Amino acid sequence: MQKIKNLKVVPNVIFSHGAISELPQIVSEKCGDSGYAIYVIDHYFKGNGFQDSLKLKQDDLCFYLDTTDEPTTTQVDEYVRKIMTSRHRTPDAFDGKTVT
Repeated sequence: MQKIKNLKVVPNVIFSHGAISELPQIVSEKCGDSGYAIYVIDHYFKGNGFQDSLKLKQDDLCFYLDTTDEPTTTQVDEYVRKIMTSRHRTPDAFDGKTVT
């Protein structure tokens, strides 16, 4: 039996085959011309061309996260530090992809 997941309501959640193809349009609407997005992607997808489908803009950030184990608070804090050091403001969109 699969566990029930409790998710906070967020403006956009997409679940379906091919949902990634919708992501660039949604992110573009959120970020506009001057905003930026952060993508956190399961390390499983690194090096297979997946990043090309995201249509990253120059200021967007993409991190591949090793999901062998649940990320620690220290790891998450390090990503936040990298983001705030390089961009000096919060992102307009935050997106993730993992293998379940």
